[in-house]
Amino acid sequence: MHLSAAWLLPSTGRFGGVLYAGPTVFRITQDAVETLAVTETYPYDTVAIAPGGSPAELSERAVGFHAGADVTWFVTKRLGVGATARYATAKTSVTIGGGSPFDLEAGGFQAGLGLRVRF
Repeated sequence: MHLSAAWLLPSTGRFGGVLYAGPTVFRITQDAVETLAVTETYPYDTVAIAPGGSPAELSERAVGFHAGADVTWFVTKRLGVGATARYATAKTSVTIGGGSPFDLEAGGFQAGLGLRVRF
């Protein structure tokens, strides 16, 4: 979920744009293995690793930020084309089973193109 504060760029008639930024809340879910069964046999040059127990679902919420821009160029008075780009990121620390905590990162770059209609 993105909550944005936006700055509307001065319009030139055919061109319009918005810059925006704000906090982001990510909901992260992932199936994970809590324990592993490790089997070693002589001469100990290979190791067999298999999931042990039942899989667990990792579910976390992470708070981060986002920033982006959206631009529109109107071909006619009512019809135009637009592009948007946004970068969002968040990081949280998680633990699976009895293991050590590790950082889990969410987000990334997003971009899109589309038609715009002015009413």
